[in-house]
Amino acid sequence: MPRGTLPSLEGYRSHPDESITPLLKEKSWAPAVFDPSHSVGKALYVETCSMAAVAYGADSLSIEANIDSVTGFGDNPKQAVNLEAFRRLLEKCEAIWQLRS
Repeated sequence: MPRGTLPSLEGYRSHPDESITPLLKEKSWAPAVFDPSHSVGKALYVETCSMAAVAYGADSLSIEANIDSVTGFGDNPKQAVNLEAFRRLLEKCEAIWQLRS
């Protein structure tokens, strides 16, 4: 999926456009995979964007997580969620997934 549009507000790397998910699924045979970590660029927003993507119909999420998200190895430590946040995020996304069935 595309990363989104360039923001005019301070805080996001780009504005993720989860609403395009149903269109992509209609036009393609491929699963819709959403990457909230790279889309928003800050761990603080990853959970909300992940839940929105699942609600819009994303088939999969690609989330950057790290044992030590502040100093850990990765593209950008500030976009990685820690393992506890990742666990909570997955529980919430799974609950939304179940509502889609």
